Amino acid sequence: MSFVNTIILLFSIKLTKISLMKSKNESRKNKIIKVTSKIIVTDGLAKVSILEIAKKTKISHSNIYIYFKDKEDLLISVFTHHLDLYTSFLDQNISLSGSVDNVLSETVKSIYDFNNSNPTSIKVIQLMRADPHFRKVLPSVNDSQLFIKLFNWIENEKSANNVRDFNSILLADILFNSILSYSNAIQTHDFTYSEVPLSNFISLIRPLFVDSTTLNESRK
Repeated sequence: MSFVNTIILLFSIKLTKISLMKSKNESRKNKIIKVTSKIIVTDGLAKVSILEIAKKTKISHSNIYIYFKDKEDLLISVFTHHLDLYTSFLDQNISLSGSVDNVLSETVKSIYDFNNSNPTSIKVIQLMRADPHFRKVLPSVNDSQLFIKLFNWIENEKSANNVRDFNSILLADILFNSILSYSNAIQTHDFTYSEVPLSNFISLIRPLFVDSTTLNESRK
């Protein structure tokens, strides 16, 4: 084997090792996030500890600190992980184009679908947002491009008299929380989907966002 070919081979082996190491590191980090998420959901934020995570992941206490500088950094990373899943899913499924009714239906369905398929993500986001300390340090809705687009859309529709003239953050908060309550009620068997289908739920919350009288006047 020539000198050049030997160098190429050694370089290729080194790149392969680096790639495998990165993959292993990413796998470990995801495992830590997954286990921490489970502890948050089942036992609450107060029960999260690096020692408990090390025990459940079988990753040493010192190795966890390779990925996260302290427990707070870990918890914020867990929150960001789930928020990214949420916003990415919604961004792919909400177009923010067409009539207000179309966007409202599309948004409600997308949030409902994510809530049902990712209950852990929703629970983690809820619990951490409700914590007085973490609420101050977590990423805000203004840090998300999806929510910036949503708020801009609401403002534009308010200017066109298509959406009620309420605070945009309040409107979005009402929308997300009401869908979450609806999803939770179905999951806990307070009522079934067939008893209260999504279309009925949309009809119920529509007047909170759309004043039909104003909307009809603006279309004349």
